[in-house]
Amino acid sequence: MVIVYSGGDDLFIVGAWDQIICFADDLREYFKRFTCDALSFSAGIGFFKHNYPIARMASDVGELESFSKKEAEKDSVSLFGTENIYSDFDGVKVKEICRHTYSWQELKEVLLLRDNIFGWFCSEDDANWGKAALYKIINLILEEDRDGSGISIARLAYMLAKMENKFSKDETAKEKYNAMRDCIFKNALNEKGRKRLVTAIQMAVYMTRTKGDEYE
Repeated sequence: MVIVYSGGDDLFIVGAWDQIICFADDLREYFKRFTCDALSFSAGIGFFKHNYPIARMASDVGELESFSKKEAEKDSVSLFGTENIYSDFDGVKVKEICRHTYSWQELKEVLLLRDNIFGWFCSEDDANWGKAALYKIINLILEEDRDGSGISIARLAYMLAKMENKFSKDETAKEKYNAMRDCIFKNALNEKGRKRLVTAIQMAVYMTRTKGDEYE
């Protein structure tokens, strides 16, 4: 990691994405102790290609930080990037949103979910279910968020049930499958859980890529 700027109440660091997230979480804990938890700590963490201009990184993560400060307690972190929402009628931009804003405690829960998902789907273990399944899960979750009909959740339940055929009769593999199924489905049943799933899945996929390809 490289500290590009540090002054006043601002800090801008560039580095490998997973290290930046761990550092930000640690820094928040130290800041909490130093201030007796009297001040909020807001952050933005963006994901960029290695050749993305540093100045634009600073601008983009500053925008992400502004979404964190809009939260009720402000003590939050916003990840990945922003999205534009357009009107269905005339195609005019309605607003800009960040779908991955969390309190620091919620971030810890997302990271734990990420690690579990990586172990279930992306590790070199012969019993994993593969990244392709993760993309299908994300698509079903996003479909449910768009229409709210429950059909996508039913499809997800069917998809998870079919995965049971991919493990042997070994009890360890069966326990692994049961833990994965229960965790994924439980989170998919509510809006907050689906949001965490999408973030955790995207991080798990990033973890499979060559380190150094992405920075924030």
